[in-house]
Amino acid sequence: MTLSFVFLFSAMYMAILSTRSARFSASANPLYTKLFTSMPHRVSDSDVTCPNSRTAGRRHSLNYEDINYIRSHCHLHSSTFLDELQSDLLSRCGVKVSMSTLFRTLRCLGITCKKVSHRALEWNDEKRAAFMNNLADIAPNPEMLMFGDEGAKNDHTLAWPMGYSQRGTRCVQSRCFIRGTRWSILPILTLDGIVTHDIVHGSVTSQRFFHTFVTG
Repeated sequence: MTLSFVFLFSAMYMAILSTRSARFSASANPLYTKLFTSMPHRVSDSDVTCPNSRTAGRRHSLNYEDINYIRSHCHLHSSTFLDELQSDLLSRCGVKVSMSTLFRTLRCLGITCKKVSHRALEWNDEKRAAFMNNLADIAPNPEMLMFGDEGAKNDHTLAWPMGYSQRGTRCVQSRCFIRGTRWSILPILTLDGIVTHDIVHGSVTSQRFFHTFVTG
C-alpha cells in the first residue's frame, strides 16, 4: 500500500512539473517516459498523417518556366502592355493570371516601366566604323573638327511638363497657348567650346546654314 502510494505520488508530481515547466522533456525523465509512452492509447505526433495536409501558404500561380518566359518576353518586346503579356502567357503557356499578379511579378524581377530610349532602326556598325575611319583620314587632328547644332526657342520652351501640388489637387499654371515667335540658334562647337553662333528668325534651311557658316 505504501509503495503504491509513493509510486502514484511520484507520477502525479512529475506530470505537474511537465505542465508548468517548458524545459521539461521526456528524454531527461526516464520514469515519465516509461509511464506515459507505454500506454496503448499514447500515439506520437510523428505517427499521425493527414491525407489532406499540404504546405502552408497559397500555391503560386506562376512556376519557374512561366517566370523565365515573362523575363524573355519583356526582353524581346520591351514596349508591350500588361494585357498583351497576359494574353500571350495564356495562349503559349496555358496560364491565366490577373493583371495585379503580373505587375507584382515584374516588380519582383526588377523590371520597371520607364521612358523608351529610341535607337535608329537603320543602325549599322560597319558603316559607322567606315565613317570614323574616313573622318580620321580627313581630320587627323581632333582640334580640326567643328560641329554645328541647331536649337529653337519660342514661348513654350520654358514650359515644364511636370510640377508639384498638394495631394488630391491639380497642378495649375497659367501659360501661353500660342507658340509665338520662333528663334533659331546655330552654334559651332569645337574642343574649346562654342566658338561662334548665329541667331535667326524662323526656321533654318540648308541654304541659310551654308551661307552663314561656309561662304560667310
